[in-house]
Formats: sequence, C-alpha cells, structure tokens
Amino acid sequence: MSYLQSEWKGRLKLWKDTLMQDLYIPLGKIPLEGFMTMEHLSSQDAMKGDFKPVPDGTHWGHTYEYCWLRAEVELTKEAENKRIVMDLNTGGEATVFVDGAAFGTYRVDWVTAPHQRISDNLLTASGREGERFDLLIEAYAGHYFPESPQANCATGPVLPGSYLDPLKEGKRRVMEGCTFGIWNEEAYQLYMDVDTLEQLLQELDPDSLRADKVAKALTEYTLLADFEQPLNQRIVSYRLAREALHGVMSAHNGSTAPVFYAVGNAHLALAWLWPMAETHRKTARTFAGQLRMLKQYPEYKFLQSQPASYEMCREHYPELFLRIKEAIKEGRWIAEGAMWVEPDTNMTSGESLIRQLLFGKRYFREEFGIDSVLLWLPDTFGYSAALPQILNGCGVKYLVTQKIFWSYNEGDRFPNHYFTWQGSDGSQIDTFLPTSYTYRPDPCEISQTWKKRVQKQDLDAFLFPFGYGDGGGGP
Repeated sequence: MSYLQSEWKGRLKLWKDTLMQDLYIPLGKIPLEGFMTMEHLSSQDAMKGDFKPVPDGTHWGHTYEYCWLRAEVELTKEAENKRIVMDLNTGGEATVFVDGAAFGTYRVDWVTAPHQRISDNLLTASGREGERFDLLIEAYAGHYFPESPQANCATGPVLPGSYLDPLKEGKRRVMEGCTFGIWNEEAYQLYMDVDTLEQLLQELDPDSLRADKVAKALTEYTLLADFEQPLNQRIVSYRLAREALHGVMSAHNGSTAPVFYAVGNAHLALAWLWPMAETHRKTARTFAGQLRMLKQYPEYKFLQSQPASYEMCREHYPELFLRIKEAIKEGRWIAEGAMWVEPDTNMTSGESLIRQLLFGKRYFREEFGIDSVLLWLPDTFGYSAALPQILNGCGVKYLVTQKIFWSYNEGDRFPNHYFTWQGSDGSQIDTFLPTSYTYRPDPCEISQTWKKRVQKQDLDAFLFPFGYGDGGGGP
C-alpha cells in the first residue's frame, strides 16, 4: 500500500505528536498552600490545617505521608465560553475536591496516554470570566514496594540488598506546578479519530479496499490540519480534517458483523500494593471521577461491584455516597457484583463464599434496592467447581470473569468466551469472559495474526481479538 510507505508513516507520527501538543493551552498558574500529615482527615478537618505557601520545585513527603493543598482558581477573560481543565502536578497520586465536593483524582502512574491526566480534570464546559473555584487536594507521598524486573508477579530468589527504596525520605515527591487552561476539544476529537483509524488499520487486511481507504483518509488529514496558524484558524482546519475522516469513521462492516457493547468498570483492588487507608481514598478518587463522566456523557453507563468499597465511601465520603445512590436510582450507575468483595474462590471454603454472597446481596438490596444476580470477578485467580452450585443456591444467575486467559504455560488455551458452566454437582451458570485480561500484542504481531485467523476461520478469536486489563490496580 503506497499510502503507508515509511515516509507517510513518519508523517502521520509527526502530525499526531504535534496535535497532542495542542490539546491543552495553559492560562494561568494555580498557587498552592499546604501542610503535611500522617492522619486520615476529612476535607472539612483538613481546611483547619496550618497552610503555608508551597512554591513550584518544593520537595516533600515521607513514606505514607500526605500533603493537603488548597488554592483558588479564578478564570480569566481568555477562558470565556471555553472548556477549562486543570493540570495538577503535585508529584503524587491525589484526591481532588472542588467547591467542597469530591471531584476525582490525579493519576501519576499507569496512564498510557498522559493527556488523560488533564482532560479528566474538567472544571467547566463553558468558562466565564471571574468565575471562581475552591480547590482542595490530598496528595500521597507514596511508599516503596519491590517489583521484579520480570514483572507478571514474578517470584523467586532474591539477593541481599536487591530491592532498596530509591527515593529519599522527606523528599519523595516534588511539586512541579499546577495550572488551569483551555482543553482544545476540537484537537482532541481529531486526535481520537486519527488514533482510532491507526489502530483499525493495524487490524485490517493490508490488501483490502477498506485498509486502502483508511490509509488514504489519514494522509488527506495531514494535508488539511494546519498547525502553523493562530488558535481559531487551527480549529477550523481541525474541523476540515475531521470531515475528511468522517467517511471511514462512519463506515460499517456489513449486516453480519457483530455489534459490540461496552460498560465502564473500575476494578479496585481493596488490598494490594498500598495500605487500607489508601483504598479508602481510592474510592473517592475513582467514584467521584466516574460521576463526572456520567454527567458529561449521557449514553455512558458504569458498573461497580464490591459493597465493601461502597461502605468505605459511605463512611469517609458521605456526600459522595449520596450522589452515587442518586445515580443508581437514575439507572446510570450499575451496582452489581453479588459478593461483598471480589474473592478468590479456590482457597476459601464453601461457607465463606456463601457468606460473601449473603452479605453482598443483602447490602445491594438494603442500600440500593437491587437484587444482585451477577457475580463480577474480573481479577480472580481460581474457580471452584462448586461455584455454580453455590451461585444457584443464592439466586445468582450470571458470572463474568476473565483472568483464566492470563497464563497457560504452554497449555491448551481455554476455548470459550460465552458458555454455560456446569459445576461438579451438575448445577449450571451462564458465564461470560469478555477479554483476555492483559494481552497487548504489538502491531506487527497483529497483522501477522490476522491472516492466520482468516485461514483458520477462527471465529471466536476474530470476535474477541485482544483483551486488556489494568494489571490488578484501579485508580
């Protein structure tokens, strides 16, 4: 395909990198005041703290320590009618409050697209000059945990001194500066179109007409997006470029192609690489952010399991918990999962699993008025053969999981994604495995695998090509 020879591939990369630089336009700095504490404070109690100026470049933080920061954001004339976001570089993962309400988070790790740290922190979709926002941030200095260079939860022999904390106590983090500014939605939507089409092109048969049309549209976009103009003219060119991509973006494969549905979910490990106090905070960071997503995107729905995490939120962030209950009543927030937490099902006893269901289903019913009929286990390492029998007896009709695809060690791959699982006593449960959890193949592997699939007519692999997961963490 002449359109994607090396020259065009390099051009597409350069255009995409330049487009990313235009996603966020800072308007002003956010001056911070703060204080340190080891205590788990409410936002109300934190406001009584001894705040002092925290200039950019300040090093801070001992292990397990928190820095509470406050500031006021006042929008300038340039913000008028613009989409205004924040870039909060406090150095650590943070819980954010705006005007006294839980707002969300600022992530410092596992973010594959760095601009997501900024786009998620939306203050207003249409700014007004002089509009003010009270900002409160609880930033975490973090703690050290050893990770094997082999990853994948590798364990084995460890030489003395192999794992040492590289950070200096008292200076684990650094304030790199916080700003507010314009989120260039036109540039972002064009970026998303281009990124989607590039990923699609990796999956398509390179000799197909569809691939040729996608490649041609991408090259045309590079002729229309004019970066060397003032902002208003750039935006006009971005709109023209999106129009050029519209045809291939709106194309459908045909009447026999599957229709895919998606629902948001935050797999929040309650006890993993952080103290339980961090889990409490992560409920606020995760849940508040999802409520804002629901508000911005009316078609979006979000599923959250684990009554234990809801109860943490209710105890530490009661105002946020009430907002969640309203979203559940509206049918936007799906409270499901059946069990109190997402447990292992092999090592524990049958009585323990029944108690998980008893306490979990009772919580969903009493707090949210929901009869939970779906067991949600995205990160479970094992599956007891008694599980279908236990689920049947507790009124659970469906099971969703996926980690069975994680590792085979040269064994036979599990063949199904949607099936009826029959347990050891003959009990049955409808089961769905949506993805392969962690598999992220490179583009070359994808293109080679595509032809093999077509030759083998592997319909299941074609419908569910490559799954992904968060590695067991959560925001």
